[in-house]
Amino acid sequence: MKVDIYRNLHKDCWSVRSRERSDYGRVVDHVHCAVLKDAKFVVSQAGRNRVLREKRKNVHAVVRGNLLDSKSGHTRWAWQVLRKMMKRVTYHPYRKNTFFWADTEKSVDCSSLVHLGSDMKVHAFRIVE
Repeated sequence: MKVDIYRNLHKDCWSVRSRERSDYGRVVDHVHCAVLKDAKFVVSQAGRNRVLREKRKNVHAVVRGNLLDSKSGHTRWAWQVLRKMMKRVTYHPYRKNTFFWADTEKSVDCSSLVHLGSDMKVHAFRIVE
């Protein structure tokens, strides 16, 4: 299933918004963790400009990709092991206009596999630079 996933601050979870034709744009689930394949990190510049202007948060940054797993409680140990091989990705609208690697602050726009954790942190495989 093709989806956009973003952090839901009100419910302290991830909101899953469908990109499939039948439910396009509709939030179809709220999850505590998820795994995306062939992910892209997308920031709406207009939405970011609104945040900078109004000093209020809005949904303008998402991780877009193919949902592999959103109920990984039974495989949590496997993702914890796998996540150690991944690098943390973050986004801060007042610092950068893109998602970036937390350790180097270099921009990132895609990854083959992304883990959105119950700790509200995003980890991805770093493509060879």
